[in-house]
Amino acid sequence: MRKLHRIFIDVSFTRTQSGVVGITRAVQRLLTCMQSQQRCSGVEVLPVVYHPKGFRYADSALNKSDESSVVSKKKDELSTSKVLLAAFHRWVTEGPLRRLLLWILPLQLAYIAWSIHSHIVFRLLAKNNKNITYQTGDLVFLPDASWSYHVWLAARHARQQGAFVVLLVHDLIPINHRQFCSPLFSYIFSSWLEKILKNCDAVICNSVHTKNEVAEWMVANNIPEMPLSNFRLGADEKSLAGTPIRKSIEQLIVKLGSYFCSVGSFEHRKNYPWLLNVFEQMWARGFPCGLFLVGRLNSDLKEFTDQLPFHPQWGKRLWVVHDANDAELDLIYRSSIAAIFPSLAEGFGLPLLEARARGLRVVASDIPAFIENSDEYVEYYRQGSVSSCAEKVEKVYGQRDGCPSSISTCSWENSAASCLKQLQQFYSTCEL
Repeated sequence: MRKLHRIFIDVSFTRTQSGVVGITRAVQRLLTCMQSQQRCSGVEVLPVVYHPKGFRYADSALNKSDESSVVSKKKDELSTSKVLLAAFHRWVTEGPLRRLLLWILPLQLAYIAWSIHSHIVFRLLAKNNKNITYQTGDLVFLPDASWSYHVWLAARHARQQGAFVVLLVHDLIPINHRQFCSPLFSYIFSSWLEKILKNCDAVICNSVHTKNEVAEWMVANNIPEMPLSNFRLGADEKSLAGTPIRKSIEQLIVKLGSYFCSVGSFEHRKNYPWLLNVFEQMWARGFPCGLFLVGRLNSDLKEFTDQLPFHPQWGKRLWVVHDANDAELDLIYRSSIAAIFPSLAEGFGLPLLEARARGLRVVASDIPAFIENSDEYVEYYRQGSVSSCAEKVEKVYGQRDGCPSSISTCSWENSAASCLKQLQQFYSTCEL
């Protein structure tokens, strides 16, 4: 039986992001927790970044004793340049420029433009990072949003050097729910999935639902069978001691009084315009509770978000925060009457578990990912039914004085340990 010695975790996309949401949050927590378990597991865990010629050590993984005096003197300058380059990448891929390019360019030309941008940006971000020399007992783990770069090139290189490569698939929304994604993103994602599956040795998913979808997609697209498993993401909050909370957030919570919160990035599948319509109808009937939307801004819903400050209930029963840190998000959760999640599609639905971990009641759409990860304190409504949703909201509001127990969630420590166990099992039982 082969023994695993080192795990290289890809953090290429995560290090370009300014917030801690979605996949970025999962990558950071898995990395941190796996590193904290190194002594017990006997497996060294190191973050790496993508380069077209192969993965390289992430900046934080560099051994300081290996740095020359010249490198040390230029460290601050190098860090600044990477921060600026990451900000430029976010501006291109998340802002109005992306919408403009998608509007004026045919799909194939837009894909070529994206490929050139991705190649240049991620190559420059890893230009001065140290190369990896793979050894027996090495595994490369890909949990990040690696469709953002040509990860299959680095994965192929790692396998050629004897490393074992495992992909984490979070969801297949760009394939199975194309109506919620731009044609370019669906094309990028489909191309990425086919290419990376041909250059990895095993696949792990964040839910049974996603695992089943991946298995079906592999059969339909004639992808050779490979080990496929799943584990559960964590949902406990990390220590927030010392994390600042803006006074404006505290004042806002006091001003709003009782409210339902909904957490998730502002994109079509999160269904926020529909949710607001539900609350508008309830407010018209005298419903007293407010709605607090929390999530990263996305240009896909720019028209909707631009109109929110002009809503008649803005600042009274309706408010939005796009840049809450962990401590602020925790305060928003804990000050809520309940949480509500109207998503039309999810791979896992982490915010639902985060809300339940804090003892909140939840109203949610009846999609498979939510049903898989919930308990008796989650009220489901029929997807698309305003009356069903309103009924569940009023029911939960009527139970506001009760004290539901917190869900028995999987901690991030346990999640990381479960994932690590799966990776060790993959490596020990599979032939290269």
